[in-house]
Amino acid sequence: MIANKQHAEGTVVGIPTNMRTTPHGSNGWQYMISGGESSSAPYLAGIYACALSGNKLFMTRPNWQAELNDILKSTATKNPDGNYMINPTGIHARVTEIVKQMEMDLMQQKPVAQYE
Repeated sequence: MIANKQHAEGTVVGIPTNMRTTPHGSNGWQYMISGGESSSAPYLAGIYACALSGNKLFMTRPNWQAELNDILKSTATKNPDGNYMINPTGIHARVTEIVKQMEMDLMQQKPVAQYE
């Protein structure tokens, strides 16, 4: 199962939601072969949290949440079947790139602009 997020060109970005190991009970783990959209939200929240970790300046941008979703779409990779899949490394790299440019602008006392 793959949960989907609409891609910029109208296609879909897949988010893996199955074949995962999760905590089970007080002292164990379970391997689950099925999943659904309810597991895509925590997965995506974790990806976004990792991208923002060390890049907190990004959250000062207007509409930064929507921009994160745009970055998810623009960094998606195409798998051999021609489907777009989330690219966590690409998301983190793009957020880091934007923040580095923001930091340089701040050091040079330039007004913060949109970085596209």
